[in-house]
Amino acid sequence: MESGDLAEVSRRIRCLQRKLRRRRVKEDAQQGFLSPKMASSALMVYVFSGHDLDMAAQFLAFKLRLADDRMEDMRCMFEQVYTQEPTPQIVDLMNDRCLMTRSLRVMTAACTFILQRRLYTWLCQQNCKHGVAPSRLQMVRRALALVPLECPLEVQASVAASLRSSARQQRKWLRRFRQVWGARLGVLKNISSLSPQDMQEKAFAYFRWVNGALAQSAKAPLIINMDEASVAFHLSGLVGTVLKTGPFTSLRPGDSVKLSAHRGALTYIASICDDPTVNDLLPQILLGNPHQFVLRTIRAVQSELPANIFLWREESSWNNARIMQKYIDLLCSRLGGILEERTVFLVVDMAACHIQPSVHSHALEQGVRMILIPAGMTAVLQPLDVYVFSQFRSKMQELWLDCKGAAEDGEVTLALWLKVVSNAIQLIIAGKNWRRAFQRVGLMSGQSLLSAKILEALGWSSCPAVPEILPAVGQAVLAEELKNLKDQKKSLREAMKKNKMDRQSAKRRESRLVKVHCATPACVMPFYVEAGRQAALHSRFEALGRSEGES
Repeated sequence: MESGDLAEVSRRIRCLQRKLRRRRVKEDAQQGFLSPKMASSALMVYVFSGHDLDMAAQFLAFKLRLADDRMEDMRCMFEQVYTQEPTPQIVDLMNDRCLMTRSLRVMTAACTFILQRRLYTWLCQQNCKHGVAPSRLQMVRRALALVPLECPLEVQASVAASLRSSARQQRKWLRRFRQVWGARLGVLKNISSLSPQDMQEKAFAYFRWVNGALAQSAKAPLIINMDEASVAFHLSGLVGTVLKTGPFTSLRPGDSVKLSAHRGALTYIASICDDPTVNDLLPQILLGNPHQFVLRTIRAVQSELPANIFLWREESSWNNARIMQKYIDLLCSRLGGILEERTVFLVVDMAACHIQPSVHSHALEQGVRMILIPAGMTAVLQPLDVYVFSQFRSKMQELWLDCKGAAEDGEVTLALWLKVVSNAIQLIIAGKNWRRAFQRVGLMSGQSLLSAKILEALGWSSCPAVPEILPAVGQAVLAEELKNLKDQKKSLREAMKKNKMDRQSAKRRESRLVKVHCATPACVMPFYVEAGRQAALHSRFEALGRSEGES
């Protein structure tokens, strides 16, 4: 047998021996017996943690790999061990003689467990309550502050030494901590601030509104979803392959970009519908301001873009009520005769520019009925957010990298950038059938085809039966939101009434004011005074002028 085979067999034997020891320890623990080493370590954890019974029970459950539902059994087991332990040995743990009778390695392991358990509890609070994913520096600082002071000074110094070392050693310590306690190095996911009950109430009212609106339509419905997305000029921060060493001369690996391009972005107004034959007709609008859209460039590029892509040069690249009305006019002109054959439903979110009364009245005049997705629910109920925008951004990154890699000196001009965005829109937005997306978010088929992901987010095993009757205002919004809306309406009426009274009083004051010039040897002073006091002021000014002339 070769030496390599012998080493492999020896390694497997040691592995099996460790597994056998762990199994025996676990079986003994289940029968109520602990090994002397395990009992001694649990006593150290109890004393060093300030006589924390829960900490000792957690230590036993952690070492025996037991679930949290066995914590009460672990408490009872530790209490039995503590009562059976001789009193002199417990007293030795509370003074410096512990170093003479106990192993420094065992005490360091007990101190490390207390530290890591406290750090784990703090990390749970930061992640779940405060929404913070602590950095390496924050984790190290907190770990140093959580070192148990009940341990001997030598043990404290040994535990803190690994945390006060180099950044590389700190990363290794944190990597072991993440492996042991089930953590990862990543980014916290954004979750809804709504409670599950609020989400269910909002979703049910929204589905009822959709079903009622579609049931009342005498013609075949055409459901269109419109939303805005920010598209950056320079897609920085993309992960790729970077050389660490190479035949570099004066040039170094890096991306040279202007600050305006790095920070600049415009608004993409996207539109999709449930009918693939109509999807190509929907307008896809890129909205920019005069600084972003050079007039000469967009005039030259517009003729090369597809007919469904429009470049709008406005005062601001943010959407507003006026632009929404302009969008509705363009949508109706693009649909043409379809408006006479079908009922158009425009599904939008609760952005401020979407809920203006002028926008809704203008849409009704054009024969378009608007359906609003409840606030905070677009990540679950809007087709563009759930299925479309992620694919669009991925394709946009791919095409932008190809364009930048092929461009001279890696500079993507405005004309090239507009063509990249246009190609991404044609490949993803206008070139696909999105009927399935509308069905999966409950806009079609009576919510019978809701996706499992949305059902899980709403806390439903299956979608409840939703009536095809429009809900009342009290049923369409939550009770708290209805109260807030009523309070806002009341405060708005009071503010409008106060402004009206202020304007009327200002007009009355202006009608009573006349301009009076006081002519004195020193200067000519204009005053605005009430008409009733005009004669008295004239006499005072004349007397003042005579006295100054005599002096």
